[in-house]
Amino acid sequence: MALQSPQVEVCGLLGGNRNELRSFYPICNIADDPGRLFVMDPVEQLRAFRQMNQRGEELRAIYHSHPASAALPSGTDLALAKYPQVYYLIASLLSTPPEMRAYYFTGEAFTPVELDDRYRA
Repeated sequence: MALQSPQVEVCGLLGGNRNELRSFYPICNIADDPGRLFVMDPVEQLRAFRQMNQRGEELRAIYHSHPASAALPSGTDLALAKYPQVYYLIASLLSTPPEMRAYYFTGEAFTPVELDDRYRA
């Protein structure tokens, strides 16, 4: 999805159980400056949470892209992170194919997590 809209940060949620990802929930970015920031549409976000609940899933990961920066959490990403004990996936569009990195949010900081090769590109 990030390659379809490379000028904006795309975002969404991944639902599943334990370490199994089952569902992909793309959500519109409604930020005033979507090229540098993501803010999920609250109506779509609530709809995704309801669908996860109906499917017996939990929020397992939040994803977004960085159109013009590395796949590292920014200060803004940390300031806006609200879901502890969830993985955050960041795709950087600075390279082809995009670089994908994963982080676990402890509630205070992002800890890098090694991605399985099948999730890298």
